[in-house]
Amino acid sequence: MERALLGLVGVIALVASACGEGDDAVSTLPDVPDTVALGGVPEAPTPISSTIVPATLPPPTTLPEVEPITAPVGDAAAGDRLLLIGDSAMLTLTPRAEGIACDILTGLGWQVGIEAELGRYIGFADEVVDELVIDVADDWQVIGLMFGHHLDTTPDEFGVALDEVLDDIGAVPVLLYTRSEIDEASAELNDVIRQRATDRPTVVLVDWGTAVADEQELELVGADGLPTVAGMERITLLTAAALGESPSGGGGLCFEPTFTDDSAIVL
Repeated sequence: MERALLGLVGVIALVASACGEGDDAVSTLPDVPDTVALGGVPEAPTPISSTIVPATLPPPTTLPEVEPITAPVGDAAAGDRLLLIGDSAMLTLTPRAEGIACDILTGLGWQVGIEAELGRYIGFADEVVDELVIDVADDWQVIGLMFGHHLDTTPDEFGVALDEVLDDIGAVPVLLYTRSEIDEASAELNDVIRQRATDRPTVVLVDWGTAVADEQELELVGADGLPTVAGMERITLLTAAALGESPSGGGGLCFEPTFTDDSAIVL
């Protein structure tokens, strides 16, 4: 706890800088590509003569173009309620694990719920979304997903399960985290995660995996691949940079978690 608090002042300064320096604040986050224009409606056909009327077809429609969301997400969010869902890595951000995410993010005006449990697979995300988003029609304006540190499927199967969760979330902006990238297997899974951020305009990537791979001298993860205290602070900074200030500009708060069962056994 003492190490986390010692790092708090530095992280707050970094967050303030990240939220005030424009494009530089989110340099770790890739741009989401613009959607492809679908074209306009062609002109209606001109009759050949007054006596010959060509067969007509319903005019083609042009689907509305969805603007991709980019960081800071606070500029596009409809409100300031943020729900973060995750596995053991996300758990390190919670107050019950002496994490500092609530202190930092509420300081930016976000109302934060963090639902994370030890050793959870991607199916836990579906459980949380069902109970806290769909079943009660609760109104969360941004949702974060951090999974993949514990894998019970192939990377492709993980991608299918992730797609189902993203489909359930719908048009709400999503922060999608890569996992700690420490070997070839984790890099392969991160490719699957990054592809979802590329394909979906409502998804903004928080590339924790790249930070781990590129900043090994900072010892962001331990031998188990999970965040150290320094890693916890780095994830918090990445999250704050991706979010920016809340759209309401009001005071933040941290909700008590609903899911607190850390008894999962991962082999």
